Amino acid sequence: MRRARAVLPSRDLASWHRPAQRCSLIPVSTSSRSALSQRTLGIILAVGSLVGVIASAELMFATLARAAGTKAEDLSCSASPFISCGQTMVTWQGHLLGVPNPFTGLVAFAAMLAVGVFYASGTRIPEWIRWGQLIGMGVGFAMVTLFQYTIFFVLDALCPWCMVIWSMTGPMLFASLANRFGWRPRTAVLLTVLWYAAIIGMIAWKFGMRFLIWWGWV
Repeated sequence: MRRARAVLPSRDLASWHRPAQRCSLIPVSTSSRSALSQRTLGIILAVGSLVGVIASAELMFATLARAAGTKAEDLSCSASPFISCGQTMVTWQGHLLGVPNPFTGLVAFAAMLAVGVFYASGTRIPEWIRWGQLIGMGVGFAMVTLFQYTIFFVLDALCPWCMVIWSMTGPMLFASLANRFGWRPRTAVLLTVLWYAAIIGMIAWKFGMRFLIWWGWV
């Protein structure tokens, strides 16, 4: 007597030939999850750019007043012989792109403000815009660094609104790098702290004694 052959459902037959899934003992990297998000970057860019626009506008008004014949010591950004923005307007470093730096900064910060708003809204940004934004921040940071050298070692005078721009440019660049290359947010924070420490240290080294004399403490 012939035995009846058991017929298995097709799905069971397929499971017999399916290779067994191996359990990986290697932990999955979570760096992409812990990287600085696009929304956070957008907020940093928007806030920093808004402050930069205000500072650039103040410097632009001072530049126009200087061109109209106002003396450097009479400008609103001049508080003492070593705290003045008037001297920065007559150097070639103050016209790096052929026009006064405040005009360049006003346009650049306005563009970064628009990009920051798009980032913060969660809009999908094309790669060429993301790379363009990062390169633009790098160029701006390089211009700021050159101007810092001019302030500390050539003019020997502090520009108040310039320092406001410095304080925004660093965090904006470090946040852009963190978002682009998957760094943890604390890396951007650490770089920002070091950036501020370097600026404060240079100011204290070059102008500390003059501040003490000006305030009457020495």
